[in-house]
Amino acid sequence: MIISPSSLAAGNFVGLQNEQYAVSAGVLAQKNIIIGTFDEATFTLLAPNVPFRVYSPEDVGGKTGFGSMLHRLAKAVFKPGSAETWVIPQLEGGSDPAIAAGVLNFSASALVKAGTIYLYIAGDLVRVTVADADSGTVIGEAVEQAINDNDDLPVIALNAAGVVAITSKSGGDWGNDISLLIGNENNPDTVLLPSGVACTITAMTGGAGVPDIQDALDALGTGDAQNEDFFTNLIHGYGDDTATLNAISTYNGAGNSFVGNYKKEVARPFRSLCGNVAKGSAGLNAALAFAELRRETDRTNGMICVPGSPNHPAEIAAQVLGDAAILHSTYPQVGQIDRPLDGVWPGLKADRWTNDFDSRDIAVKGGLATTIVRSGTVYMQNIDTFFRPVSISASSNYFRQMKNISIAQNVLANWKQNFSGLKWTGIFICEDITAIVDATAKLKARDVKTVMDDVIALIDAFVGLGWIYQGTWSKSKFTVSLRAGLTGFNIYCPLIPSGEGGIFNTTIGMDTSIAILLQGGN
Repeated sequence: MIISPSSLAAGNFVGLQNEQYAVSAGVLAQKNIIIGTFDEATFTLLAPNVPFRVYSPEDVGGKTGFGSMLHRLAKAVFKPGSAETWVIPQLEGGSDPAIAAGVLNFSASALVKAGTIYLYIAGDLVRVTVADADSGTVIGEAVEQAINDNDDLPVIALNAAGVVAITSKSGGDWGNDISLLIGNENNPDTVLLPSGVACTITAMTGGAGVPDIQDALDALGTGDAQNEDFFTNLIHGYGDDTATLNAISTYNGAGNSFVGNYKKEVARPFRSLCGNVAKGSAGLNAALAFAELRRETDRTNGMICVPGSPNHPAEIAAQVLGDAAILHSTYPQVGQIDRPLDGVWPGLKADRWTNDFDSRDIAVKGGLATTIVRSGTVYMQNIDTFFRPVSISASSNYFRQMKNISIAQNVLANWKQNFSGLKWTGIFICEDITAIVDATAKLKARDVKTVMDDVIALIDAFVGLGWIYQGTWSKSKFTVSLRAGLTGFNIYCPLIPSGEGGIFNTTIGMDTSIAILLQGGN
């Protein structure tokens, strides 16, 4: 007898069959959450600290303001590809946050020749056409129009007799990191201006204020419902603000402990990054000093360094996490070494401490994420957190590598999914399920061996996916015991994550003597 979807007659149908509950593991889809400010003057009805899903940078710009902090961060996040992404808009903080401003002061001689001004704003190229004999005022008007016609830019411009005032669209500290440079067609390194044109640049400054990120974090859930939608990457526009990083670290769970998103009832951790473009050895030393203050507790945040880059540091960090979302939705076990950063300009060669291996090694050991420049392209190297407490040796520090956090996200998600599935719902505990003879009762009977079988199957699945180095040791060390009062099981399962291959240390020997060949090659 077959009860088809088109059957209409009433009836109560019950059947019984033996089923095999298979244990498997699947890759967790990465999810981004972007926290930042928006155009409050235009989007007056947008509710602050309420998450909503977005589908493209244009979608974010249309809902929060083109060129706003949220839009700029979204452009960077989506650049490597599309992953599920949400935003949380925040008010800029205070009734009147200070807004950063800078100046482009153009002057022209009587012999101005036609050409193009290559203006870089936060790394974005703006081309301005100059005609023969243009005055400073005319050039300033052209610059004003070119900037204001590009909605994606993070600034607005206002010309007055060749003096172009540049103002950040977003208030607060954010605007101070918007760079203003005159470069050439291919990069912002070398100034190339039309003959007879000069420009004096006053860098962006004066922005002050960082919103309290705690309300946005709480909007992700609190208590056992923390991060209930399981966001894997948190992107924000507040840089290395200590209060912000502290709040993120505390919410996610500080130290090597079962708190925050690492709490056993939650088990949904995320990771986050801030950017750094400080130049030269002084920039390295300052970044190391900053990281040193976070070494004992912060297993969530990291700092990605591209010294001297004109790109906004928060946008660099956003692109790195956007890239992680794409890569780790398929390969959570793979690090981001040698993955390019599209559209991120390198600093001048003299400013790039990252191009020296010893400096990169010092940086990684000091809790910094690094990059390297090859043929004008910026590539990621080690992407790490600040976490490196004295109590845990570097060789055993699981939370140091961001890719290990991705493995943790997948292991926790699959473990919880397995033991909250139908097989483990509404069970009863017995000493030996083989002693249960009633076919119906047997479906819900569980013993220690049943749990052990699933643990072994999960270990095998993790090995098969390349998340852990090997399974033999884990199988020999895990334990399962009954809880007092037969209320459940206590499981302990140690795992060794697969490594991040970034070093190939080869020695090639050469000897011009052919005597060895005459000896038979031995």
